[in-house]
Amino acid sequence: MLLIIVNYAVRALIVIIGIIFVSGILNQFFSFRSDIQPLIPIMGIIFILWGVYRLITYHSNLRRYRNYDEYDED
Repeated sequence: MLLIIVNYAVRALIVIIGIIFVSGILNQFFSFRSDIQPLIPIMGIIFILWGVYRLITYHSNLRRYRNYDEYDED
């Protein structure tokens, strides 16, 4: 059960990091070169999409595994 919580937390953390990149909060604490600065929100969008994808696939695989395990016991 702890492993499931850790998996969800890490995947949600990726989405949160993406939101931080997109919102521009990072620019308040760090100064980036002017040629890299437009890439930060793009990287944030990629992190958000990748994190959501990982959350969805982990949830569906976990549900599939639980259904298979219940079917296998019968």
